Amino acid sequence: MTDWASFLTQTQIAEHVLDEVRDDAKTPIPDNLIAALRIQVSDAKTLKQLRAAVKEVKPFLSSEMRRVLQDELRDIADDVAYLKTDRGKTQLVLNRWLQPWYKEAIRSNPLFDDVLIGGHAEKPFTVFLTGEVESKEVEDQLLELVTKAKPPFPVENGLTLKT
Repeated sequence: MTDWASFLTQTQIAEHVLDEVRDDAKTPIPDNLIAALRIQVSDAKTLKQLRAAVKEVKPFLSSEMRRVLQDELRDIADDVAYLKTDRGKTQLVLNRWLQPWYKEAIRSNPLFDDVLIGGHAEKPFTVFLTGEVESKEVEDQLLELVTKAKPPFPVENGLTLKT
């Protein structure tokens, strides 16, 4: 099972970018420097370490590849900052809660084709149900599934009945 968070946030330089760095280098880049570029960023300290590694590798690279690395750094910094916000923390917790059961219980059931479960942009620490269901019975069935899964936050029902 792939971790959903890895699709939503970037906390390290992508492996394909590291391959491009190696291919672009005017001379071979030392293994220890490539290893330093693989650091997983989780806070200001590790971000600073990654920036230092990028700075050290820049002389080996073309201006285009330096720009690619700067873009990667910016994306990583933005995502790490996002993960520190209430909204980012909520999203991580919700993804960890949803991932084990969402595809099998919700996505595979045609009754819930028009239903989404997730966070709310203006209400952190809330599980928000949105979309349309065929009937009150289907709505109750969904609410029962969500309740059985022991949501990490209070549930807000924004479902509507199809007309």
